[in-house]
Amino acid sequence: MELDGGIKIYLREIGKTDLLTPDQEVELAERIKRGDPEARSHMIRANLRLVVKIAQDYANYGLPLLDLISEGNIGLMKA
Repeated sequence: MELDGGIKIYLREIGKTDLLTPDQEVELAERIKRGDPEARSHMIRANLRLVVKIAQDYANYGLPLLDLISEGNIGLMKA
């Protein structure tokens, strides 16, 4: 799948955040439950690559990749 420049830049930016270990996920989840906005932001940033991966799977059905990523990001933020 050919990616345009904007998506390439986005992928490079989200790739700067390390993936979380299971222990880090638990710690962040506990902090989020206590209302820590920084923990929530970190959890979202760390999972943006997952959104892109899932969006790429659905792009094969003729839906625009950027639209799928945008909707996936909204879903991630609501979760």
